[in-house]
Amino acid sequence: MKTTVLAVLFCITIARAEDTTIPDYATTPRKDIPTHLTWNNNDLFPSIDAWKKEKDEMVRMMGTIPELRKNWTASAAGIAALYECTD
Repeated sequence: MKTTVLAVLFCITIARAEDTTIPDYATTPRKDIPTHLTWNNNDLFPSIDAWKKEKDEMVRMMGTIPELRKNWTASAAGIAALYECTD
């Protein structure tokens, strides 16, 4: 009986909790979305140049995958090298 009462009180508490859901902005133009609900690209890359440098490194690493795929399971070093390119 106590468990049932506690469960009901818990459900009532949850139901009365402040609604913290984020509205659906799927069709809203970005300029109309509150800034605190948008991505801050500077958290990912501080500048376009930093992004380009990372992209160029990714392209370079992807170019090494075909060679690394050959016999990649033959040694721990081969596994690690392929992993580094796909991580």
